[in-house]
This record gives sequence, structure tokens and C-alpha cells, in this order.
Amino acid sequence: MNTSASPDASRASSDEFAIYQERRRWELWNLLGDLPWQHEPGPPRLISTEKHEGFTLERLELDLNGVEPVPALLLVPDRRQTPAPGLLFIHWHGGMYDLGKEQLLRGAAAQPAYAPVCAEKGLVTLAIDSWCFGERKHEADGHTGEEDAFKLMGVARAGALGHDDV
Repeated sequence: MNTSASPDASRASSDEFAIYQERRRWELWNLLGDLPWQHEPGPPRLISTEKHEGFTLERLELDLNGVEPVPALLLVPDRRQTPAPGLLFIHWHGGMYDLGKEQLLRGAAAQPAYAPVCAEKGLVTLAIDSWCFGERKHEADGHTGEEDAFKLMGVARAGALGHDDV
């Protein structure tokens, strides 16, 4: 006896699952608050260029959200494929509010700088300061600033962070 589903039943099941996924995705995004979906990001602005051993570092300002400029680092290895693979480096959020994107270059006690490894591997690497970190830290006490920033914007912390990171 053949117990496999017919192609029509399988297609119907797949369609139902796709509809379910779309509904759940919509529910999730709505829980994250009023994110700036209508904002059309502008082109990056080059602030400066620095030559390092094995790579060139571009300091950029990005327009990701229409709320505030986003400082970023773009690491371009001297030796890379064409087209080159890319990496989005997301700094940790372990309470080191001054570090931000600079973690790529400086590392920390628990983790060395990744910039030399990214350059060696030929990875074009982008790192941004997340909300309330690095150059986007607007309060002396980063933790308090982080707690208050999202309340004032009326968005969930995860929503604002995720929106800029993706």
C-alpha cells in the first residue's frame, strides 16, 4: 500500500504552510513596534580612509533608519577575490557601550580583534555601531541610555537593533 501523499495534497499543505509563515512573520514584525519601513536609505558618506597592514579601512556614515546617522567601518582586504565574499560583523552587547564597531579592530579581553583574520581570509567586512553603542552612545551610562532610548522611540529593543543590522 502506498502511504505517500498525492502531489495535490502535498502542494496544498505547502501553500497552507506558506500562508501560516507569512501571518506569523507579520505578527512578529508588529510586536517589534513602529519601525521606519518607509525610509529609503541614502548613500553612504565616506568620513575617512586608513591604511592598515593587509587592508584598507573606510570610516563611513550610513543612513539606515532616518532617525540618526549610523557610524560604520568597512574593511577592504588588500588580497581578495572578485567578487569578494562579505561579512556583517555585529559587535557584542555585553555592557561595553564604548566599544561598539571598534571591537572589530580592538577586540577585548575575552576575544581578539577579528580585523586581521577577516583581511587574511579576504572578507570584505562591515561593522556598525548598534543603537546606544560606540558613537551612538548618547548617555554617559550606556545601560540607562539603552533602556530609555527604545522607550522614547516607542519600539521594541530587538526591533530597532534588528532593523539596523539587516
